[in-house]
Formats: sequence, structure tokens, C-alpha cells
Amino acid sequence: MSTVEVAAADSALDLLELMQSSARQLNYQGKLVYQQDSNLATFRITHSSQGGEESVVYLDPKTGRDVASTPEEAKSFSLSTYNKLQPQTQKAYSFDLGAQEWVANIECQVVVARPKDAMRYLHRYCIDPHTGMLLKYSLMDRNKAVVEQLMFTEIELTTEPTATAAESEGRVDAVALAAAPVLDAVPLEQNNTHSWSFAKLPLGFEKIAEIQQSATRTQIIVSDGMTSVSIFADSKGEDEGLAAQSIYTSGAMNILTREVGNYMITLMGEVPESTLEAIVDGLKYTP
Repeated sequence: MSTVEVAAADSALDLLELMQSSARQLNYQGKLVYQQDSNLATFRITHSSQGGEESVVYLDPKTGRDVASTPEEAKSFSLSTYNKLQPQTQKAYSFDLGAQEWVANIECQVVVARPKDAMRYLHRYCIDPHTGMLLKYSLMDRNKAVVEQLMFTEIELTTEPTATAAESEGRVDAVALAAAPVLDAVPLEQNNTHSWSFAKLPLGFEKIAEIQQSATRTQIIVSDGMTSVSIFADSKGEDEGLAAQSIYTSGAMNILTREVGNYMITLMGEVPESTLEAIVDGLKYTP
């Protein structure tokens, strides 16, 4: 890698680091469009740096007004759930700067996280270099087709605290932004036996948690530093028969279900189907 390429990669990573901290520290409100495959939804988002409170409200596509509840097919999300980039990230991705674009009347810098293999999606960000605000985000497959995307159409950054989530009517619970690993949920119980392991994982993926959620369910989380995959292992009852493998796809999200021994295994992650198959192929249980 040339000196120029190294400098570009460092600058791209610096900008991503700034984005991750700014998503929590900035006060902002605005409208954004979220695309999943061919489905579009518009949201009004308000975020306060005080306590990280946030409201995400679905807007009716015909009237542009707030809707009391989000339709099932629409996804709500939080921009403040980014975690710090993990060391293994650069094993699986290369980072570089792209062109500058205008989004919501703000000039932003494109950062591309380019996968080194076919086991994950390309991440494309457009970030305000002055504030670190993420203005546009896309997930793209190997054919460079957009599988998920969000883009602000209006945004206002303020220095005063914005309205809190509790003060906003018709708010919906915020869940994770596409492809962002959510690793800070409080588990019901931490499992210290580490019964589940992997004979092999795709490049860059590492097991980062094993959580005993109940007497019959264990959650295992693997991550490549940018994208996480949750694996749920549910023990089967004696009377339960064999189940066929199934796959469900929605935008970038794939859900794979397969029977492994006496367990029903469900994998969920914003990675290609082949990646889920490679992960479950390497999964093994040690009593």
C-alpha cells in the first residue's frame, strides 16, 4: 500500500471515529428517508445529547404528518448505536475516502468501508467533516446494488438541548441502525461455561459474547468489528420433530434457521446468506 493510500485510510477511519462520537454528543432534529429494497419510509428524528434521549416518528407518506405507530413493514432505528470500531475490522475491510456530496444542503465527505471478501456488504457513509454528523448511509451488495439506505432530507443541528423522547408525541422505540452492531444490551444472565464454539469463522469474525437468556435459550454474538450476527440456540423438546432449513431476507437482513443436533439454531445479521451458512457450519456444542 502506498503512502497516499495509508494516509487516506487513516483519514477515513478518523472520520468514522468522529461520526461515532458525534452521533451521541450532537443535538439534532430533521427528516430522513429510509429505503429497504424498494420500500421507502420517512421519519422525523429528534436527538438530545443530554442522556442520549431520542425520538423516531414515522411520517405518513401521503400527508407528511406524524403517525401514532410505525407500520410493521417500516423500520425505525437510532443513529446513536454505533460502537467504537474494533481492531479486527481492518482484517475484513479496507477504508478509503470518496468524493464530496451535498446532502440536506450540507457538504459531506464519502467514506467507503470496502469488504475484502464476499462475506459481507460494502458500507458507504457521507459524513459532515465539521460536525461528524452522518447524513447518508448505504449498504451495497456485490453487484453494487443498494440493499438498505438512509438519507436526511432536512436536518438542523442545535447547541441547545432538543426535545426529549418523552416530550415527543407518537414516538416509537428506537432500534439499531442497519449494519451497526448493538453490543451493549444488558443480558439476563452471562454464561461463563462457553459451551458453544466455532471450528471456523469467516475472515474477521470473532465470538464476542455468549449469553444464557433462559434455561432453554443461549445467544451467541459474533462480529467483524462493523457488523454483528446473533445466533440463538434453542434446545428442543423430546417430542419436537425435525425442521427444514429456512431463510428469510428483508433488505440487508438475513435470518437463517437450521437444526443442529438437539438445538434449533437461528442466525440473524445484515450479512449475505452465504455468510450465515458459513457461520453455522462451524458452530459446535461442547457439553
